[in-house]
Amino acid sequence: QGGVAGNNYQDPDSVSFLRKGFNQNIVAGIVAFTGPGLFNAMQGLGNAGGSDPKVAATMNATLYATFSIFGVLSGSLFNILGTKLLMSFGALTYGFYAISVYLWGQVDDSYAAMAIVASAFLGLGAACLWGAQGTMTLSYALENQKGLFFGIFWLIFNMGGVMGGFISMGINSGASAGASAVTPETYFTFCGLMVGGSIFAFFFVIRPSQVVKADGCLVVFEQTDSAEGLGELREVAKLFCNRYMLLLTPLIIQSNWFYAYEFGGINGLLFDAPTRGLNSAIYWGISGVSSYVCGTYYLDRESMGGRRQRAIRGLTM
Repeated sequence: QGGVAGNNYQDPDSVSFLRKGFNQNIVAGIVAFTGPGLFNAMQGLGNAGGSDPKVAATMNATLYATFSIFGVLSGSLFNILGTKLLMSFGALTYGFYAISVYLWGQVDDSYAAMAIVASAFLGLGAACLWGAQGTMTLSYALENQKGLFFGIFWLIFNMGGVMGGFISMGINSGASAGASAVTPETYFTFCGLMVGGSIFAFFFVIRPSQVVKADGCLVVFEQTDSAEGLGELREVAKLFCNRYMLLLTPLIIQSNWFYAYEFGGINGLLFDAPTRGLNSAIYWGISGVSSYVCGTYYLDRESMGGRRQRAIRGLTM
């Protein structure tokens, strides 16, 4: 968590644009817009835009297996590499995934193995990107701004899915009636934007120690004693015995459980390429707006009850 360290204070109005916590959260949203946002658009095309649902299912299983493993280690990776490298590298793996899916779905089925390997790399990259993003969004916000920061981030991030869906719809709208294949131009567009997001992260994400929050406090982190060796990993392992963490586990699992059915089983099988793009755009657009409204106008409002009550009601909604 970010916090105050002694007299570490700077006038928030006197620091540069990129050093403000609010603006760094927007930078994180833009990186997610080009990476996981466009990835969501690809998933919304059904089977990631490919033609074989079995390969797509294997890719998703591989991706989320590596994501879950490296997600546990993302805190350690953050302490070692920092936000800039994690965000930049994470965004780049999305581009590798996009081009691999293109080769499998559009060039030759023999590239299926490459697509699966790319999914494994994407699991590592996603852990890096989301670990850094979560740290940035939570640490750069004041206590009464966390819903706002998450809402703004989620709105920007999901606009990647919206734009990607409309790009796909526009590019594929000239296809013959009932065509299911996604055009190569769709993949090239997605891949170019993903690589651009990686470059953007490298130049515009700054070190947390340079960030100033809205109250003028610098962001600092509790560091693990290097003499402890694997001490940090032991602390992470203890979380699996923490009852609050265990109570959240069903909700964590549920948050990604339905994607395979909605995108592969519904959008991928029941619609053609242009209407898949339209469905994807609508889906992510509503998700982004809802997140912003819920975070900004509900989760941060103390008049709606204590934090626990607001969290429970938000999860119920």
